[in-house]
Amino acid sequence: MQDQLVGRDEALAELVYGLEAAAGAVVAGPAGIGKTALVRAAAADPAYHAVTVRGSRVSGQTPFGALAWMISDLPEGAAARPERLLQELGSLLEERAGGKQVLLLLDNVEFLDDWTALAVSQLIRRSDVRVLATAVNFSESSPDILALWTEGLLHRVDLGPLTMEQTRRLMQKILGGPVSTMAVQSIQRHSGGVPQLVTLLTRDQAGVGSLVRLDGAWALAKPLVFSGQVAEVITARLQKLPPDERSLIQLLALSGDLPLSVVLKLFPADTMDSLEEARMVEVSGQGVRLSGRSTDAAIAAAIAPGRSRELWEEISALVNPSLLSPWATLRFARWTLACQGTLDPETALLAAGLASASDDPLSALLFIRAVPEDHRSPAMLLAEVRALKESGDCSGALRALGALPPSPYPEDPETWVELMLQKAALLQVLPGHGDAAEVLDLITPEIPALGGNAARHTREARVLLMRSALAIDSGRPGDVPDGLGAVAVDRTLGPPVRLQALVLQAQVLALSGHGEELLSLLQPFKDGFQGTQGANTLDAVHIRMFLALVAAGEHRLAEQLVVELVDGSNRRAFRGSTGDVAIGVVHALCGRTDSALELLTSAAGQIRLQDPLDVLLSCRHSPHRFLRFGGTLRKPAGGRLQEQPTATVRRNWCG
Repeated sequence: MQDQLVGRDEALAELVYGLEAAAGAVVAGPAGIGKTALVRAAAADPAYHAVTVRGSRVSGQTPFGALAWMISDLPEGAAARPERLLQELGSLLEERAGGKQVLLLLDNVEFLDDWTALAVSQLIRRSDVRVLATAVNFSESSPDILALWTEGLLHRVDLGPLTMEQTRRLMQKILGGPVSTMAVQSIQRHSGGVPQLVTLLTRDQAGVGSLVRLDGAWALAKPLVFSGQVAEVITARLQKLPPDERSLIQLLALSGDLPLSVVLKLFPADTMDSLEEARMVEVSGQGVRLSGRSTDAAIAAAIAPGRSRELWEEISALVNPSLLSPWATLRFARWTLACQGTLDPETALLAAGLASASDDPLSALLFIRAVPEDHRSPAMLLAEVRALKESGDCSGALRALGALPPSPYPEDPETWVELMLQKAALLQVLPGHGDAAEVLDLITPEIPALGGNAARHTREARVLLMRSALAIDSGRPGDVPDGLGAVAVDRTLGPPVRLQALVLQAQVLALSGHGEELLSLLQPFKDGFQGTQGANTLDAVHIRMFLALVAAGEHRLAEQLVVELVDGSNRRAFRGSTGDVAIGVVHALCGRTDSALELLTSAAGQIRLQDPLDVLLSCRHSPHRFLRFGGTLRKPAGGRLQEQPTATVRRNWCG
C-alpha cells in the first residue's frame, strides 16, 4: 500500500490542507489510482480516531445500509427518528474516539444511500466529524454529499496517473535498484501510470524474467507478460460485471475500436449505455472503445484462448478491416493471427505500417511474414526491411535486400529507389558489406525517370543528405556536397527532409569550429522536431544534434536537449536507452561521476539485453565523434570511474 504513495506528496498535502481548513476532502479518480492508500496515509495522524464506512451497490439499496454495523450498537429504535439517530451516532463516535477528533473514511462515497449521505452530511455540519472520502464517479454521489463540496466544506482532490519519472521512482522502490528507461517506458505504456498496475506489473515481470537485474540495475529482457497478479485483478473486476457487459469489454480489449453499428448488432443498447455511464467505454464519432486503453493488453491476456477464438469468429463475420480505425486495424490483425486466422496482403501491409509507426517492429515483421513469400509485393519487402532495422537487426535487413535487382521494378520504380536508399543506409552502419556510395551512384541516374517533379526533387534531396552523412560519419566534413543549407530551408520539401538537412548542417558547423552559427540552428531544430514527431525518418536526428552540441563543447545545451525531449510523450526522441547514455556521457564530461555511473550502469545492462537501434545507432552514425573525447568510462573492481580506450569501447558497442 505504501508503494502507491510514491509521487503523491502534493496530493497528500492537499488532503492535510482539507482537514485543517475545511471539514475534510474527497479524492476522485479511477480504480487502482491509489485513492485509498492516500486517504489512509492522511488518516495515520495519531490525533485522529479513524472510522471506515464503505459504500457499495448492495448497501446502497438499503436505508442506512453503509452505517448498519454502527446502528446495531445504538439503543433500540434510534434509527426510527433521524434527530435521535444523529445524536446517538455522534455520542457513540465521541465515546469511541476517547478525546480524539473523529475522522470518517468514506470509501466509494458515490454508492452511499441517501439516508446515510444525509446522516454523514449532518454530522459534518454539526462539526462532530471530519471526513476523507474516495470516489470513482464523484458526480454520481447523493446531493447531500455534493453540497458539501459545492459549499466548500469538502476539498476535492482529483488523482491522476503517475508521470514517467514517478513511475520510475515507484519501480525503483519495488525492485530496490535503478531501472532502465526502456523498462520504465514499457511499464508506463501498459499501466497508464496507475500505481496499482505499475506495482503489480513490476512484480509480475520481475517474477517471470521480463525484468532482470544486471550489474545492480534492472532492465527489460523481453516483452511484458500479462499474467499473475495483474490477470487476477483484471479477472476479478470483469467477474463483477453482468455477462453482456463483460463480453463487450473483452471484445473491445481484443479488437480495439469497433464501429458503433457493429457493436449494436451484437449487444443491446442498454449494455452500451451502462458501460458508457460507468466510464468504462467511450463513443468517439461512430466508434466504440475502452476508456482506458492502457489496460487493453492485460484484459486480453486474461481471456481464455477458446473464448478469444469464439469472439473473433463472431466479429470477423461483421467487420471489414479496411474500414476500421488505424488502432483497431492493428489490434484486429494481431488478434486474427493469434486465432490462427489469415491476413490478406493488403491488410498485412497496412497493419505492418501501423505497427512500425507505433514503435512495434516485431509485430510488423509478424504481419508481413504471415503472407507467403510468393504473394509479397516490393512494398511488403520495404516494410520488412524497415521493421528489421527498427528492431535492431540491421544484418537481417541487409540480407532481406540480397535479391534486390540492379534496376527499378517496371511496375513500381519508386519502391525500388526507396529500397536502394535503405540499402545504402544499412551499408553505412555495417562496414565491410559493401559501398554505400556505389549504391547511391546506381540510384542517381534513375531518379529523373520517377513520375512527378515533387517526387524527383525529394529523392534527389535524400541522396544528397545520405552523401553528406557518409562524409560526416567518416570524418570528412570537407567532402560534404554543396546544397545542404539550401535543402534545410526548401519549403517544397517535407519537414523530415528539411530537419535532417538542418542537423547535418549543424554537425558540419560543429566540426568546422563555427559554434555560434550552430547555436542559431538549435531552436529551429526543436521547433521542427516537435512538429514532425512520429516520422520514421527522424530516428537519428536528435542524436546528431546532441553529437553536434557535444562536439562544439556545449555540454549544458546537449543535456538540456535530452531532458526536453525525453518526456515519454515524444516516441521518436531519445528512445529506449539512448537518453540514459546521452545524459550519462554529459554527466561524465562535466565531472559528475556518480550521476554518470548510475545512468550508464542501467543503460549498459539494458543494451546487453535489448537495444532496438538506440545506442548502437548513435555509435554507428558517428562513432569517431561520440567516442572522440579521449575515451569513455568503465567501472573497475575498485568502483571508481576510469577511462577505457576508445578502441575497446568501439568493439564493445559496435561489434
